[in-house]
Amino acid sequence: MTATTGRTLPAVYRAVALALLLSACAGGDPAGDAAKPCDGLLEPADPSVTLPPRLPAGVADPVFYKTQRAGATTLWFAHASGDDVVVVRDAIAGTFESAGFTIESRDEEPPAEAEFQFTAAKDEGSVQVTPLCAGRVTVRWRLGPR
Repeated sequence: MTATTGRTLPAVYRAVALALLLSACAGGDPAGDAAKPCDGLLEPADPSVTLPPRLPAGVADPVFYKTQRAGATTLWFAHASGDDVVVVRDAIAGTFESAGFTIESRDEEPPAEAEFQFTAAKDEGSVQVTPLCAGRVTVRWRLGPR
């Protein structure tokens, strides 16, 4: 790149500006999810989706709607009441500690997500909380063998 041609440098500036514009528009603002209306966003409950008895939900009103398996690891998804992902994560972590699980680590990028990793005798996993819409969060539980 040289400034002497008069062509290359301005083209680079245009490319950088375009890249910045596209990256700003590409992803949604997770923090903005917490303020948007829930209309059409709440998955209906699936009665076949339940956590195993040894795994506490940690929230008062989870609406379980999906489960996934990947080998010996299972994921459960629900939405629940809450606005602050860190507060909800900490409440769930407290129920895990009360149930005998060890909280290995906590991670948070508020207001976009908050997560903790846990272990028990034969299990390890994590719980992640992300904003869904006004007054609701998505909670994902992951459990697999150690």
